Amino acid sequence: MACFALAAVTTPRERLFRGLGSRQVIVLSSGMAGRILGGIAADAVGLRASFALSGALRILAGVVFWIWATEVFVRRPARSESSAPSRPSLLAALRTP
Repeated sequence: MACFALAAVTTPRERLFRGLGSRQVIVLSSGMAGRILGGIAADAVGLRASFALSGALRILAGVVFWIWATEVFVRRPARSESSAPSRPSLLAALRTP
């Protein structure tokens, strides 16, 4: 899931496991609560209205995430040829007896 990758990238290293664990708890508990609340909404207003409400809330959540979630990407400098470990190419390795 993309939310775990985003959490892994944005969480400081010393709090990484706590952040990923919290994210897992949130995902699982929201799945359980959604089923309960969806059943209550379907009983109260009907299936069509509860699906419309669910769709509207998903679109709202997507827009909120799109606006406020930022990913900071820091490009690492490319390694120069002198600092890279010297390895023979695959063809050179295949040619040697």
